Amino acid sequence: MILKSEIKRFLFNPLLSVLLIISICWQLNAVRTIFEPELYTYQHINNYDLNEYGKIEIESNITNSLNSYDVWLSTFVPYISIIALISCLPYAATYIIDKKSGYLKNILMRSKKDNYFFSKTLLNALSGGLIVSLSSIVTLIILLITLTNEIPSILSSSLYINEPAIFINYLFENTIIYIFFVFSLMFFIGATFSTFALTIGMFTKNIILSILIPQIYMLVGGSICSTLGLNKINPWNVMYFNFEQTEFKFGLLNISIIMIVSLILIYIKSREDVI
Repeated sequence: MILKSEIKRFLFNPLLSVLLIISICWQLNAVRTIFEPELYTYQHINNYDLNEYGKIEIESNITNSLNSYDVWLSTFVPYISIIALISCLPYAATYIIDKKSGYLKNILMRSKKDNYFFSKTLLNALSGGLIVSLSSIVTLIILLITLTNEIPSILSSSLYINEPAIFINYLFENTIIYIFFVFSLMFFIGATFSTFALTIGMFTKNIILSILIPQIYMLVGGSICSTLGLNKINPWNVMYFNFEQTEFKFGLLNISIIMIVSLILIYIKSREDVI
């Protein structure tokens, strides 16, 4: 009963579609902003006083920089600035809304607390995971379709020889596997932040705090760790799966701990007599 009600609430939530579109546009706009100088030069190359050899060389350099891999990497830095917020907005505050509106009290009169908390946690994680993963995959597919997919020269550098980025070769050798990997990882990241936000809301009863704290953790926590050289605990590391493996592994551990602790706290909350 409760699960069906939460699924209906999830499916008919207009914020899901709106935030998905915003998230995709945010990433694609980052591409346009970062690579605008190269695109302008490419489009107006005939206006420059260059011989034919110079034009060919510039065109080649720009084409190489507009590789789907390099452009794909460029979307992650600006995406860090909204990823936690995007994952929390659709559903994380619904517990507080349920409680303040009296809906939660009515539900618990007709069903068990365990059913409510299970449904709420499941659908909340699903909403956050889908927003982040679908927007990332749509952006990646658009770039793969519109840009060249040749392996850029950066992959042959010593950085990637010493410690190749996890799964990166699949982007060029088996794109389907790479897309599945990115979808799964981004889903987990989104689900973790939305679960984190839900947990904060359950204990603070404050909608603003539940939505903003994960985002503050991601932005401020990442900035502080970068400034102090605390690279192993930097929350940004989980977005580095296209770079060195070490940072990504620490980032994945970081995000896994947040998910586990959040689920434990939600379980503890569900055991309380007054929720």
